[in-house]
Amino acid sequence: EWQSLGRQLGAVLLLVANVHLWKETGDYWGTAAETLPLLHTWSLAVEEQFYLLYPLLLLVLARWRRLLLPTLATGGLASLAWCVLQTASAPADAFYLLPGRAWELLLGGLLAVGGGSSRSPTNARGAPFLASLGLLLVGLSWFVIEGGDAFPGALALLPTTGTALVIAFGGARRGPVHALLTSAPLIFLGKRSYSLYLWHWPLIVLWRLHTQGDPGALPNLLALLATSIVLASLSYTFVESPFRRPGDQRLSSRTVTLAATFGALALLAVLLRAGHPAPRSTPRVAAPAFTARFYDAGRDEAWRHEGVRRGPEPPTIVVIGSSHALMYGATLEAI
Repeated sequence: EWQSLGRQLGAVLLLVANVHLWKETGDYWGTAAETLPLLHTWSLAVEEQFYLLYPLLLLVLARWRRLLLPTLATGGLASLAWCVLQTASAPADAFYLLPGRAWELLLGGLLAVGGGSSRSPTNARGAPFLASLGLLLVGLSWFVIEGGDAFPGALALLPTTGTALVIAFGGARRGPVHALLTSAPLIFLGKRSYSLYLWHWPLIVLWRLHTQGDPGALPNLLALLATSIVLASLSYTFVESPFRRPGDQRLSSRTVTLAATFGALALLAVLLRAGHPAPRSTPRVAAPAFTARFYDAGRDEAWRHEGVRRGPEPPTIVVIGSSHALMYGATLEAI
């Protein structure tokens, strides 16, 4: 687990966490993914890769502004088509990799180029309804999309279309969506949403590994939520907000802090991958959960010399193992 964390951290620093997790974990919904503290950084890597390429595309199209909207729309439709096809044949590819996710981010680009929230007809008669419909679609996603579903695929249109409608029409001041989203609690969470995203998943994973408990149980859920909000507020206040303020970036304290932090994290990634520091915890093994056995302590001597044989000799099937062998051995004998 330590070495896996080192590999995850190195991939995060190089902006390729999605590719690393795609190769190491595969199924995002699988049980193996639940033990990876930096699993959630796959989406950050997709965004970072998009934000490195998208401005270059805009620079190329700057001379031909009439082509901008059609190009973005065509690229978005091509990415969506690739996403749907790959979700059916190679779902992990569609989930983790940029080609199957670019359309979701391009949808935001189309909003900005084709109207955006600041120029959208928020005062139009249907704006409050469209904003409410968008919020409803986002809410429905929570109930409709489940871990076993083929995702993203066409299902991803549900939350993304809803979000686009909220962005485009949510500014209608007379509508319920505007009143809800401008309420103090949601503004508080909205400002800290990025930090909250960074903190929540490592807390859940480390808590689950430490306690072996269910993070979804109400007391555990409330404790994890409260801890996430506290940590998010601290990092928002002391890390995120100061770095958002404009200033000289050539050799400022922020630049030095960034370089030192990156270097420290890179060193930590190397050390963890090499197996340092060595884990100091001693595994605790509980008593066996099964009681039915094919053999008892009196047969230990026979097992050492020739094994425990059942049925005629020579045997046609030999089962070696512990609890799984007991299970399969009973079934094979019955057959």
